[in-house]
Amino acid sequence: MAGGARCIEPQKSERQRELLISRHLDRCVAHRPKTGNPCFWWTVLPEFPSEELCQVTDCDVGVFGGKQKRALDGYVRFSTFSGHRSDWIMAASGKHGDLFLARQFNDRRPGSHDPEETKPTIHAMYLANLTWSFLNHSQGFYNNPKIGHPGLLRIALGGHDLMGFSLTADEMHSGAPFIDHEIRIDRTVSFEDLSHADTCWDMAFDMMEELFHAFDLPQPAPRNQWQTVHC
Repeated sequence: MAGGARCIEPQKSERQRELLISRHLDRCVAHRPKTGNPCFWWTVLPEFPSEELCQVTDCDVGVFGGKQKRALDGYVRFSTFSGHRSDWIMAASGKHGDLFLARQFNDRRPGSHDPEETKPTIHAMYLANLTWSFLNHSQGFYNNPKIGHPGLLRIALGGHDLMGFSLTADEMHSGAPFIDHEIRIDRTVSFEDLSHADTCWDMAFDMMEELFHAFDLPQPAPRNQWQTVHC
């Protein structure tokens, strides 16, 4: 019996973890502009989310920037990045210590009527810095005295509406058009792995290597050449 219980518990934790991620993704799909443009998303949450890590009224400290609104399971923020872009952003946090960020890129390439060819061009290192910024924000959230200790963490980076979309590394390198609709990259790490900015860099670099490979781009630039982007 004991052996059976050990087999069932990881499956239960995985279902609960995926349910939390799905709630964020469903909300993202329901609210983001229906342009067909690529949307990248990030999440950090406990590997075993069996307990609530904070009161729902306290988890607002996890929302990534800006003012937020109350949701049933936590807090959420929707906004548009003004300036040279009209990108749409969603950030959210929940009482199980689940953090989520999504960004739809809405700048379009000029001069083409093909929906696939007019998808925005995104500099890959910009995504790398977004990844680092979100992971660095996450360790600040879990270090807040209002938040319980998360134990092991699951990190995921994903994207939707990517078919025909390509990343650029610099003026000389443009990746191959992506052949699939979506992508997802997962990592399981300890809380200590995200406890310092340097280890956040390491984790972001590791995940970006896989993303770069998927788009047939060169290896990411050395970590000391990355520049922090405030998002």
